[in-house]
Amino acid sequence: MTIKVGIIGCGRIAQKHVNTINKLKGVKITALSDISVESMDNLLLRIQSSSEQKIATYSYYKSLLHDSNVDLVIISTISSLHAEMTKEALLAKKHVLVEKPLALTLDQSRNLHQLANQCGKKLFVCYQLRYIKTILMIKEMLNQGLFGELYYGAITIEINRSEHYYKEANWRGKWDLDGGMLINQGIHLVDLLVWFLGDVVDVDGCLIKKNDSKETEDAAMGIFTFKSGAKGILHANTITLPTNIGYSIRLFGEKGTVALKGTKLQEIERFEVEGVTLTQEELETWIEDQNEHTRMYEAVIDSIQGNEQPYVVNGKESERALEAIFALYQSAIDKNKTYLPLSTFETSWMKGKI
Repeated sequence: MTIKVGIIGCGRIAQKHVNTINKLKGVKITALSDISVESMDNLLLRIQSSSEQKIATYSYYKSLLHDSNVDLVIISTISSLHAEMTKEALLAKKHVLVEKPLALTLDQSRNLHQLANQCGKKLFVCYQLRYIKTILMIKEMLNQGLFGELYYGAITIEINRSEHYYKEANWRGKWDLDGGMLINQGIHLVDLLVWFLGDVVDVDGCLIKKNDSKETEDAAMGIFTFKSGAKGILHANTITLPTNIGYSIRLFGEKGTVALKGTKLQEIERFEVEGVTLTQEELETWIEDQNEHTRMYEAVIDSIQGNEQPYVVNGKESERALEAIFALYQSAIDKNKTYLPLSTFETSWMKGKI
């Protein structure tokens, strides 16, 4: 069965989706939607299709949702539109793959997961870093108990987002449209921390804001406590000068220590797990593998076709990182520890609070 794909939002992120789909069998793009005709035309040039294949274009996204030649809708618009577009796509009986974050409120996130179940359709969120080869290997080792007791994990995000970056698009840096630095730039690393260490029970966080040209935080620090008793440490900022340092994730356990860093966590600083012997060649093979986006898509396609995948990120799974970040934000407002689960939260509440 060929899965027919419609893309809503034809900007830079959509280009990455097209590049991946071009490599896959059993999936093809049949429709595009964007308010910019130029963006749709530019994306059309990237799509590899047979000469007889007609790709429909729509300036209004709901027209794409009513196209019977679309099975799976990819949503790659600005963050504030994700929830409403996902809701409409599910109601139109389409499967959905949406860029992170799924929503900017906890209620929307929870409702969308329930709606997907009610509609009998699949809802996926793009957390492709889970599919980095090294990350998958770590997860498998954790599942096998090879680390023993996990003591704590640490993530860092040290990047630069200039004033020009925020002025380039008027939605950036706004709580109700963008969602915050941790939601936009940090959620992938928070997801990995939660994926590795389990359910969060409380968060103690603080935020720093120095850039007056935007509303959202410039830096965030947090300490997470997990149900297992393990701790998590977060240090993130978008004010690293003059350019990005990058990202890192570190795990410290009873029987192992792992440290990864780099723009795509591609540098292995330490990989020591008791009883596990890895050659330099094996490690280099993991590093050289750049197919995480493809693996994510393959898992999505398999899941749609009825072959459930253990690591695929549905609406409920995606909410774990979202709620952890929301709890950090709530902690920063209250200047006190925040306990999970949260009853509700909206990023718009943060306006004027830091």
